[in-house]
Amino acid sequence: MLLTVTVAAEAARFTFKLFVFDGVFERFPHLKVICSEADAGWVPHFTYRMDHIYNRMLYTAKSKKLERMPSEYFNENVSLTFQDDWVAFKVTNLLNPKRLLWASDFPHHDSVWPHSLQVLDEVFDLAGTTTAAQLDLKRIDPLYRLRFGDGREFHPAVDHDET
Repeated sequence: MLLTVTVAAEAARFTFKLFVFDGVFERFPHLKVICSEADAGWVPHFTYRMDHIYNRMLYTAKSKKLERMPSEYFNENVSLTFQDDWVAFKVTNLLNPKRLLWASDFPHHDSVWPHSLQVLDEVFDLAGTTTAAQLDLKRIDPLYRLRFGDGREFHPAVDHDET
């Protein structure tokens, strides 16, 4: 099951607190959510705060007991798109880089187009070899399960002609 959420970072935090603390990811462990247009540099502090609040409030408020820490649900079930979020790559050790998805945000005003490939090269340089390898651009395919009209799977790296 896939859900795409397009929201600013502040609205995303509110939405994901509900998903985690209300047990949505526990009830639907295979649910994958893509948070688009909110970048990812905010995630380490957000997941830290969710864990902190959970640990403090579990016994002082009527909080639902979760099987795992809130950050674990977020890091396993939520993917985030980024364009040129340099902050995210300075803190990749504090988030799950396998859940980062590159997006150009075309045709919006803050899109990196027409310099998308140059920006992507810069991101990979900043990310370093290990993180860049984890940023497999084909990872989006299993999330969206894209298909041609005749049922064949669509693989952007193979099927898209950039000329």
